Amino acid sequence: MENDITNKSDDSFASLTLPLANFVRCATKLPESAYVLHDKYQDFEFYLDEIDIGIMQHLTTHNIDTLCRWIDLLKKISSEIIDKSCQYYHSPLCTISTCEDKRDDIKYKINNVIVFITDILQTHTKLTPKPKSESIIQYTGEFLYLANMREALVKYGMIDNTPYFSEILQGKKKDKKINWKMTIYALHYYIAELFATDLFSGYQWEFTKNSFTIKGKSVPKNIGRVKKDDIKKDNLTITNIDKVIKDLNKQTFSPNSKNNHSNNLR
Repeated sequence: MENDITNKSDDSFASLTLPLANFVRCATKLPESAYVLHDKYQDFEFYLDEIDIGIMQHLTTHNIDTLCRWIDLLKKISSEIIDKSCQYYHSPLCTISTCEDKRDDIKYKINNVIVFITDILQTHTKLTPKPKSESIIQYTGEFLYLANMREALVKYGMIDNTPYFSEILQGKKKDKKINWKMTIYALHYYIAELFATDLFSGYQWEFTKNSFTIKGKSVPKNIGRVKKDDIKKDNLTITNIDKVIKDLNKQTFSPNSKNNHSNNLR
């Protein structure tokens, strides 16, 4: 397995996440490194709160890339490698004896770390603004969040099934647009609900004009000045948009995942 966990991130992030990086490094060297996997996991557990806070305070693009790369590396660890790891899993700190229990424990630890990193990305990096940019936001939880967004919007008939959905929202396909099939009032409501934060300071409407069309036509310049009374006239669509937002949050933020890693790791 490719053992590429080189941390190209800043020194503060690297220092604060060292126990986490050490576990990932150890896991990517299985099966031979299994004899210290339990110890590395214990260190990770001990510094869990510091790691969480450290990551939250240093979520730059490079650091997010590092976290996503760690998830990918952990997910690539095959069952065959874990099976082979059992014979090396003899840490003095680990009292597990049978091969089956060792196998389950290794899987448990790897999965918990994946859940931990994923929860942090989904909780703290749902949307990160890039003010005064043609693409004013950067979806740092792209691997899950954008896929769910597209699925929900298509499901409720809000948009055409656009091939470049993620790239358009990130400003990587400036010659493409997402075609909104409903009214301008519905699009205004959806964007307002999606970006319900003052961090955007009005730039969400510039983003909307750069990323969407409405029924094949350019988004009007007054998209940000739609009247609330007009929005209320489109009750059925608004109800469906609320379902989209609910589905999106439900799919992206697993209701049990936060509790799972909190309870299992502490």
